[in-house]
Amino acid sequence: FWLVTARQERGGGDLGRDIDFFILDQDDPEQCVDVEERFHNLGLYAIPYGRNRVNVTVPEAHKLEPETMGIKMMLDTLHRSRTEFPGMGMGFLRRMLDEAMAHCKERFVGQKSLFERDQVKKRLSRIQAYFTTCSAMCAYASEHAGIENNLATSTVSSNSVKAVVTDIMHDAAQSFLQLTGAKGYRLDHLAGRATVDSRPFQIFEGSNDVLYAQISKAVLKQMKRAKEKNLSNFLSEYEMTSRAAKRFSGALDFEVDYQMPQRKLVDLGRAIGRVVSMDLVIELGDRGFRGDLVSGSLEVLKQDAEAILTTYQQNGVAGVVEDYVEDSSWLEFVS
Repeated sequence: FWLVTARQERGGGDLGRDIDFFILDQDDPEQCVDVEERFHNLGLYAIPYGRNRVNVTVPEAHKLEPETMGIKMMLDTLHRSRTEFPGMGMGFLRRMLDEAMAHCKERFVGQKSLFERDQVKKRLSRIQAYFTTCSAMCAYASEHAGIENNLATSTVSSNSVKAVVTDIMHDAAQSFLQLTGAKGYRLDHLAGRATVDSRPFQIFEGSNDVLYAQISKAVLKQMKRAKEKNLSNFLSEYEMTSRAAKRFSGALDFEVDYQMPQRKLVDLGRAIGRVVSMDLVIELGDRGFRGDLVSGSLEVLKQDAEAILTTYQQNGVAGVVEDYVEDSSWLEFVS
C-alpha cells in the first residue's frame, strides 16, 4: 500500500490550497506506482531508492477523511512520525554505546587501554548521554504519539525530537568511527556503515535545518502573542522547557529579534531543541531513571545548547562570493 497526497484541480489549471490523502493498493493495476529508475544507494541498502511515476485512478472510498482540513491531517501525520523517530534511534544508539565501550576496553595503546584516556572518555560520555536522551524521548513518544492525540500543532516538540535524535545518532556514529580508527573505514565495519546509514535521517522527514527554523518560528510566534521578547522568561514558563530553562544561568537571558535572518532561526532552533530534550530527560529522571546517566545527559545537552547560543549571538555574517575564481589560486602568491 502507498499513502499519497493530491490537490484538487480548479478552473484554468490552478490547484486548490488544501491537501487530500489517499490509500493506494499496489496490487490494483489502476493504482500501481511505477518505479521508473532505481538508484544505487550510498547506504541503507534495505530501503529501495528510486524515481516513481504516479499516474493512478483511486476509488473515492480510499480517501482519508480529515476532522477539519487536509493540511492539519498532514501536519498530524508528519508530527506523529517525527515524534516516533526515537524508537528507531534507541537500538542504534545502544549498539553504538556497547560497541564503542567494548572496543575501547579491549584496544591497548602504550600499555593503556583506550578506555583510560581522557579524550576517549569524553567521546564515550557523549554517546552515553545520547543514549539517555533518546531514552527520554522514547518515554515521551510512547505517551504522546498515539493516534488518539492530534499532533497537528505540536511543531516544537515533534520537530525537536526528530531533529535532535537524528543529530545525535550521526554524532554518535562519527565518534565511534573516530574511536575505532582505520579499521572502521572498511566498507563492512559497523562504524563506517553506521556513519553512512545515520546521515540520511537528518534529511528525511524534513531537513533538520528546516525543522530547526520551524521550531524558532513557532516559539517566536508564541512570544509575540505573549508580548515577551526575553527568551529566558518565555522558556521558563513554556510547557516543554520550563524545568530545563531554569538550569541556565544567563545563556538564555537575552531579547530575541523577531525579524532575524534564516541562519539565526536555525541556530536558535538548534538551541531550543536541546532545551526541550533536557526537559524530557529531567522528566525521565523524576520517574526514577538512573541518576548518573541523567546527570551526564543534562550536562552534555546544556554544553551543546550554550555553545550554539554563543554562535547565535555573534553578529558577523559570512557571505557567498559567486565569481570567486579571480585572484583565488594560492599558487600565484608563492615564490
